[in-house]
Amino acid sequence: MIRLVATDGELTVVRRLAGYAYGQWSVDWPESVPEEQRPKLADDREHGYVHRLGTGSGRMGRRFVRADVSVTAAEYDKNGRVPHTGYSNVEDVLDAAVAQTDEDALVERAITRDGLGVLRPGVDFRVGDLVEVMIWGCAVPLPVTAIEAVTEAGAVVDWRVTVGGQVVSDDVERKRANADLERAVWGERRERLKVAREASEAKAAAAAADRRAGDAQSSADAAQSSADQAGQGVQNLQEILAGKNATAQDVTDQLAALNAQLQARDEPTGPLIPAYIAANTKRWELQEKLDKQQDALAEANRKASKANAVAIKAQQDLALAEKRENRLR
Repeated sequence: MIRLVATDGELTVVRRLAGYAYGQWSVDWPESVPEEQRPKLADDREHGYVHRLGTGSGRMGRRFVRADVSVTAAEYDKNGRVPHTGYSNVEDVLDAAVAQTDEDALVERAITRDGLGVLRPGVDFRVGDLVEVMIWGCAVPLPVTAIEAVTEAGAVVDWRVTVGGQVVSDDVERKRANADLERAVWGERRERLKVAREASEAKAAAAAADRRAGDAQSSADAAQSSADQAGQGVQNLQEILAGKNATAQDVTDQLAALNAQLQARDEPTGPLIPAYIAANTKRWELQEKLDKQQDALAEANRKASKANAVAIKAQQDLALAEKRENRLR
């Protein structure tokens, strides 16, 4: 443990102040608990409690001390309770209330560079660390409560490190801070795992959307090929009926004239006219199918683009979640 040296200090004796604790009793519910199942009081009132601390208050001491408590309800899934969820600070708060109002003693001292030796504030120890302080010939464990740099002309010329100022036997706040940090780490870890799962699902969805877009592209290409073949068949018939580079109107006029001649001779029309009509009909059917395939391809590409954007965002969220978790470690 880090050891500092103090030439002197202040010892404060604290007498018992209160015999009862009271305060607000608040509960944070997970999202899995429906709003209508959460207990509520009318008129915006809050739940409260009163607790006997187990010792009577000293003479002229207050009978009550306020200490609000909070409870975070545990989360459950199909496998049961989710690890590292659910927390209550009731016991810690009541222990702190006892320690803060009970008879005890506290030491406080500001240590300068002479008492630091080769130790560097902010590097070898920080605010909140527990250090040993040599005072009155005894090694007293005290928390570091403040670090202040004394500067002149922009340079650090001395340090003022405040230790103590809290009840010597009271480490409730330190334990609470450690517990809060542990819960924060597990909370960030659960969030990271959730984001990682969402990122994996988004990546799989993007891959599936890309495959569907590829299938739609293949179908559109096949429809285009069929339409091109049908169009070429119609073009060949047009050239037979009306010559090369004939338009659809030229073919229609030629077919009308041919049909009139055949009717005037009382002869059958033959297979040419029905063949042209069937080929032209097939062409337009394939063109309609091609249009639908092109629409499906555009929609598939839109969904694939959206899915890829979601996957990219999920990967970015995962990177941020990993950074937050690493900072807490």
